[in-house]
Amino acid sequence: MSDSKKEKPEKKGNQLPKLPETSNLDLWKKVWHTDPEYTEAVKIKYNFTEINPQFQLMNATAQWGPYGMDWGFKDLKWTVTKTDLGDNIALDAVFFYPFRKEDLSAEIQRVEFPISVDMKLKPDDDCRKKLMTTARSKALSWLGFNADIFLGCWDDARYVNQMKAKFSDQDALRTSALTKINSAKDSKELLDWLDKADGHVAEGNIDATLYQELLAAIENRRKLLKEENKIPDDFKTSDEIDAQHKLKTQ
Repeated sequence: MSDSKKEKPEKKGNQLPKLPETSNLDLWKKVWHTDPEYTEAVKIKYNFTEINPQFQLMNATAQWGPYGMDWGFKDLKWTVTKTDLGDNIALDAVFFYPFRKEDLSAEIQRVEFPISVDMKLKPDDDCRKKLMTTARSKALSWLGFNADIFLGCWDDARYVNQMKAKFSDQDALRTSALTKINSAKDSKELLDWLDKADGHVAEGNIDATLYQELLAAIENRRKLLKEENKIPDDFKTSDEIDAQHKLKTQ
């Protein structure tokens, strides 16, 4: 749910809001933009933007793998409380996820924190399922997932239009990038595209599938140029870049 009174990241002109430059926000920067395709404007007593919970689940899975393996909930405790206004059901649990510090040689740590949610208990209303979904969304929001909505950016129609453009340009970016990669004449041009591919991932402009496709195209072009003696033997391969990227995101 968005709240226009909350402080928003700095935004200039038609540029997207920018977050502070710190490695502590590495995960946040990868997941804070929301694809409009997976949102819904809700109008009840007040207006807010609702996020598709399966979209959030997909994004978390992209970062950490299947739910329940390296991330999820443990120590779930369900409580039903009777009140004069009716029964309430509450869920208390511990959310956990994997984290690696900036030093890639460091071991992956398991981070945990408590989460609590509740709602009115209604028979045949999937209360437990709804509380699990709410708890997951709340936990992920604390880590930066879909933060643009919670920061109130979606109250600005211009920002929403920017998100529509951002998430609809994958095909155009793919065509342009592959054309330039396949026409690269030397190692310098390929190195530039390796940097651009990593940059696009860091900015959240491309998804994992397109990233892998660009790396494969770079590697194929590298092999071709090497056969033509237009590339040095010590040129860093896309496999090495890909391995480095996986370390950063684990």
